[in-house]
Amino acid sequence: MKKGRVKKKIINFLKSCHLDDIFPVNLAQIANIIGAKVYSTRFLPNSISGLLIPLKNKKYIIMINNKTECVHQRLTFAHELSHIILNHPLKSISPTLYFKTSSKSAMEITLKELGVYEKIKKGR
Repeated sequence: MKKGRVKKKIINFLKSCHLDDIFPVNLAQIANIIGAKVYSTRFLPNSISGLLIPLKNKKYIIMINNKTECVHQRLTFAHELSHIILNHPLKSISPTLYFKTSSKSAMEITLKELGVYEKIKKGR
């Protein structure tokens, strides 16, 4: 999925949930809306920041490695949510594309949260 399409899909999702003007973006609320239970755990290896487990009936488990910094955990949370928003668990795509697309959408959530787009529009 191209960058522009990723950005549009994430922004449209946030608008549809009435979360497009709330800062910081409430990731827990997004998880609740899309049917994801989130667990912070120390049992993931250091090489894994987060894990998405699709269940039946469009439900999900997201596990976040709590041995990383808080900012990293938040970005990981957004990354895993992006897999769901972009319908990755239901599609067969390459692991590299899977990672890149979700990372882009996680960044869309984070950049929106920081008000970067508004600042760019205002020329700041």
